[in-house]
Amino acid sequence: MNWDNIGQYEQVHQAKKYGVSSEILEQELMKLLTEVLPTCSDIPVYLLDWGAGQSQVIKRIGHRLMADLAEAYDPAVNGRRTIPTLRPPARSGLLPLWTAVLCTDVMEHIPEEDVEEVLTILEALSHNVLFTIHMAPAIEVLPNGKNAHCTLKHAGEWLDLIKEHWPTARIVKKDLAGNRVWIVTWP
Repeated sequence: MNWDNIGQYEQVHQAKKYGVSSEILEQELMKLLTEVLPTCSDIPVYLLDWGAGQSQVIKRIGHRLMADLAEAYDPAVNGRRTIPTLRPPARSGLLPLWTAVLCTDVMEHIPEEDVEEVLTILEALSHNVLFTIHMAPAIEVLPNGKNAHCTLKHAGEWLDLIKEHWPTARIVKKDLAGNRVWIVTWP
């Protein structure tokens, strides 16, 4: 993982509120998540917002969807620097997976050389990942002078990369301007 790049984001987060685009997308995120949540109340629901920035959306979504656990992770934000771990169910010996992981406007911030590593980490966390990926340059310029969106790809290119880890991945939405794509990993 490119820790120099994470250091750039640490500076941005310390200077202002940043990484809250998921709050604008909250209703659509909730709608898509309900497709994969278990219908039986005996099955626990675990939600993770991976690369959450300073957003609080996962707590609201978790509350509204009655999740047993709703957590946020972001390596550049104090209090969110460690990926939360789930306790294995009694006697199972297996680590449970997150029911679903949100990855909202994150992948375009990952340096090209780290994209595969990040997808591998996400694959180990859940079968169900909801990606929203911005496909245009960012307004934000990092302290080092580089654009915050360092990896720009077309929707089909992102889908091909994601399908290497989740063969059932599919595009469910593109915004009208063609700047954002929504990809889910469940059938």
